[in-house]
Order: sequence, then C-alpha cells, then structure tokens
Amino acid sequence: MYCDTAAYNTLVVGMRAREQSDVLDFGSRVHLFAKNLHEHKNPLNWWQGVLHERLPQETQQILTATCIGLSKYPLPVAQVVERYYRTPFYEEVHDDAIWQVDMCGTMDRISWSPAEGIITILDYKTTRRWNLRDVLDEYLVSTQFPFYANALRRLPKLLPDPAAQEAARLGRIQVKVLAIKIARLDKEGTIQPPEFAITAPMYWSIAELDHYEHLLSQYASGLIHTARTKRTTKSGYAANQCPECEYAPICHARSPEAADAVARNYFITEPYDPSQFGKPRDLD
Repeated sequence: MYCDTAAYNTLVVGMRAREQSDVLDFGSRVHLFAKNLHEHKNPLNWWQGVLHERLPQETQQILTATCIGLSKYPLPVAQVVERYYRTPFYEEVHDDAIWQVDMCGTMDRISWSPAEGIITILDYKTTRRWNLRDVLDEYLVSTQFPFYANALRRLPKLLPDPAAQEAARLGRIQVKVLAIKIARLDKEGTIQPPEFAITAPMYWSIAELDHYEHLLSQYASGLIHTARTKRTTKSGYAANQCPECEYAPICHARSPEAADAVARNYFITEPYDPSQFGKPRDLD
C-alpha cells in the first residue's frame, strides 16, 4: 500500500535506519549461505570466515545449526539462487526532465519443472516466532509475491533455460514461502534444530498480473510526485492507511515532536542513491 510519508522520508529526507536489526542481519546471513551452497556445494569452511564475521559465539552456533538444517531441507534443483534484478518500469516527463522508477529486487530461489511446465519462486523467511503457520498465513496476503511473479514475467532472461523463459512469458509461475524457525539454545544450553514450514503454491492469472502492474504504475506515479515536489500530505497514519510501516514511529501524522526525537536516535540521513542498489552488502 502506498504511504506518502514513507516515500517522503526515503526519497526526500534520505532517512534510513542507523543499523540493521538482529533479525534482518541473521536472515541476510542465511541468504548468503544459501547462495554459497548453490555455487560451491560445500560452504562449511567459507561460513566460518565470512558468515560468522562479527557474531558472538552463541549466535554463531545458532546460525550454523540453522544453515545445516536448510542444507538438508528437500528442495527441487534450483536454476537461479539469490538473483538480483533491476529494470526500468515507469516514467513521467515534467519540465523536460524524465523521472523514472525502476523495478528491482532479489529472488531467493527459482526452480523449473519441465514436466509440469511450471516455474517456482521460493522465498525464505527466517523467524523466531513459535507458530510457523501463523507466519505463513501473514505472507499469503503479501503484495511482495505477485511483484516477483510479474517481474519474472517481464524479465524471463533471468532464467538460463529457453523453455523456462517461454513459461515465464506465459505467466506459468508459482510462488511459495519457506518459513524457517531459526535454531535456538534451550535452558540446558543444547542447540534445538531449526523447523521449517512451506506454503501451498500461490498463482496469479495474466489478467491479475496485468491489474497488479497497473496498480504499481499508480504507486510509481505517487513516488515521482513526492520526489519531484518534495512535499508530503503527512496523512498516512491518520487516514488509517499504514497499519504496518518501518517509519511508523516517526509518522508525521502522529506527533512531529516525537518524530524528531526518534529520528535523531534511530535513523540517519543521507542522499537517496538508487545506484547503490544491488551492490554487495557490508555485514557491518
């Protein structure tokens, strides 16, 4: 859902979190492991140097157990793992200047079944929550996954197999979410292994993807308006339009004074720079 306040904070103010949360950092390392497992098959020596970098001993143990569990989880052979993509999506012309919005992201794992003629995009979600089914139920209504399906339909050459490329053009794409409950230390100090749960496949028809792309275009137009005018309505939370947002603690509609205080402590500002997207992430 479009949030004008979040767009303003990101594009105009240049606001971003001062540091990444522990949960996101752990998830990023699991994704790094998955990529290395696909490329090198046996990354045990690698993770001790890179994956464990700047982690306390206990977290290293939990991360190792989680990654070992993931390596043993039965998955179809992947054609692509941790594939970053970026392509022009929408543009407007204002005062002889072109304002362009790119479609970009990273797909965790893509597999291809020639027998069924179906492409499967698998997305990893790490969590510490107890009930994995609750986690999966939340993602069943996420707009993230039709975004992936539509992106792959537009960018079939992300796949190496020509038959898979044709299937992508035809929209023969399904998305699944693999929830990973990370390993944990019990009261006796014993590592309890990770747990896994996976959704049923999610599909969208060509008509549904076309409609989704139309909505994305409207969203992109709103982003351009905010970036170009450097103004925001500051009405998202007050209008009950942002039930969950990383900027919620500093939403202008709630309290400008509290927003300023939180921003100074938890966020930094730097010029918005989309050219940095997709570059290797520093584990700092």
